[in-house]
Amino acid sequence: MPEDIKAQQKKILVVLAHPDDESFGMGGTLALYARQGVDLRLICATRGEVGEVDPSFKETIKSAACLRTQELHCAVDALGLSELYFLNYRDSGMPGSEDNHHPAPGSTAG
Repeated sequence: MPEDIKAQQKKILVVLAHPDDESFGMGGTLALYARQGVDLRLICATRGEVGEVDPSFKETIKSAACLRTQELHCAVDALGLSELYFLNYRDSGMPGSEDNHHPAPGSTAG
C-alpha cells in the first residue's frame, strides 16, 4: 500500500482484559470496521487462565489459558483484526472468586 494512502488509513486500538471480551458486545462493530478497511489491533491483558472450561475439554487441552488463547486467535481472524498482542497479566478471575483475592493482582504471569 502506498505511504500516502497508508497514512490516511483509519486505525483503532482495542484494549481488553480477557479473551472473549472482543466478541461480546463489540464483535459486530469490529468486524464492520475491518470490512471498511480500518486497521484494527487488539491488546489483551490476560490469557484467561482462570476462566471456566467445559469438562469435556479437560482431557484434551493443556490449560484454560491455551484454550482461551487459541479461541482468541480464531476470533481475531474471524473479525478481521490485523494484530494481536498479549500483556501476560495474571487473570484475576470473577469478583468473589479465590483468584480475585490473589496477593499480587495484575502481576505479570511468570
